[in-house]
Amino acid sequence: MSEAERPRRWPPFVAGAALLALFVLKMSGGRAGGVESMSKCGHDEDDVVALMALAELASGTLVLLPSTRRLGAFAGLVTMTAAAGWSLYAGLVARIDMKGCRCFGAFDAPWWVHFLVAAVVAVPLWLTLSDASARRRLVFRRSATSRQSAVP
Repeated sequence: MSEAERPRRWPPFVAGAALLALFVLKMSGGRAGGVESMSKCGHDEDDVVALMALAELASGTLVLLPSTRRLGAFAGLVTMTAAAGWSLYAGLVARIDMKGCRCFGAFDAPWWVHFLVAAVVAVPLWLTLSDASARRRLVFRRSATSRQSAVP
């Protein structure tokens, strides 16, 4: 197998770890701390943060499992693309102050940090999707006993 055909093994693990780390950050910090920070306490972004946490948990888990790797990479890439797009819109167009959004738990970050994190996490997800070995068709082969029983 040539170097070009050899599958890259690190992107799914880096992507899954990054998505799960973002989930843990969201759940571990905030104004009230822990899971309580996802409650409806008068903040408009609570639903979005909770939805992102759920998407990061699901995508991160799926991309780590070989049987669901492509689905997880696709879901994670869609999630990170939406996060990057929202960050650009919030920072450049709408001028939304993102302080206290709890996207990174107790850490506040400006819009451009949100964008950079989403873009950096999207890279291993894209590499996972673009891996040639992951695009191979699944071929079911009949066992020798089933072939013999099918012959009259």
